[in-house]
Amino acid sequence: EVFSGIVCIREGVAKVFQTNKKKGDFIFWFANPGDLIGVDSFINTDAYSYSVVAVEPAKICLISHNDLNNIIKKKPEISIEMIKLLCQRVDNIEKRMVSIAQKGIKEQLAEILLLLSQKNRNQNTPITINYSVKDLANIIGTTKNYIYKLLSEFSQNKIISMENRTLKIIDTKKLSKISLGN
Repeated sequence: EVFSGIVCIREGVAKVFQTNKKKGDFIFWFANPGDLIGVDSFINTDAYSYSVVAVEPAKICLISHNDLNNIIKKKPEISIEMIKLLCQRVDNIEKRMVSIAQKGIKEQLAEILLLLSQKNRNQNTPITINYSVKDLANIIGTTKNYIYKLLSEFSQNKIISMENRTLKIIDTKKLSKISLGN
């Protein structure tokens, strides 16, 4: 789609992904409140290179191309912050690529659960993850059946619990050890 502006997530969560007709979706990351989507398209003056779909009720705003140009003219330091944001994204994607290349699916799942739990962490509640098994499979690039098998194993080993499509992390230390291949 032709670039029209940057999307800002105000509330909720959205998945940022590309669709491959043969393999389905590949999820790059989950955008959370405060995240900006489309910065790369703005800087490159190019079409959007991925799709975005809300995975829970969300409130978003669109900062148009013209408005963004006017904001940057008034406050040029914002462009530096946008570049920093892109560098963080590139760093995260590079880490994911290394993880995909060097770790098995079990280790990757443990790593993803830990990352998602940190984003969803609320000091007053248990660590919960509300993403679908399909989304978890698409993040890692495997099947839902294999993710179910691994989640069942984690549950039997009292690392997580599963209730009503919600995962709760019980033992982050064990999950961390698995993510490291131990």
